[in-house]
Amino acid sequence: MGNDTPGNFPNSTYRDSFREIILPKGNQAALGVQVVGGKFYEFFKRGTKGPASKTVMMTSTSDKQTSMDVVVVLCDDSHNYKGRKLGEFELDGIAPARAGNAQVQVCFSLSNDNTLRVTANDVQGNRQRALTVKERIRLG
Repeated sequence: MGNDTPGNFPNSTYRDSFREIILPKGNQAALGVQVVGGKFYEFFKRGTKGPASKTVMMTSTSDKQTSMDVVVVLCDDSHNYKGRKLGEFELDGIAPARAGNAQVQVCFSLSNDNTLRVTANDVQGNRQRALTVKERIRLG
């Protein structure tokens, strides 16, 4: 693996790649991410039960972008894009390129006990960040 000193992570997974967020118990809503313009991209519809997973390829939105924020949102109404931010993390170290060229694979994985794991993987640079939700939540 590469050098794992802080601030220097070539071709390696971050030491702190497992971060935890808390989902409210008993909430019935869709889960997804906030994308450019504050809009909501739905990964799991309201009522989704585990096990379930969905992977989406996302791209950079500006030239020479070197990081991407992954903002996890619980959304009661995916049509008006108003939701509650549950947690976020940054995937940095993306190789600078023209807008749309950098590819980041974002995966939501919901287990039988409603534990949510969100990962983001820079396909070109083999860099990954993730967060895990330990509290149980009911989506529907």
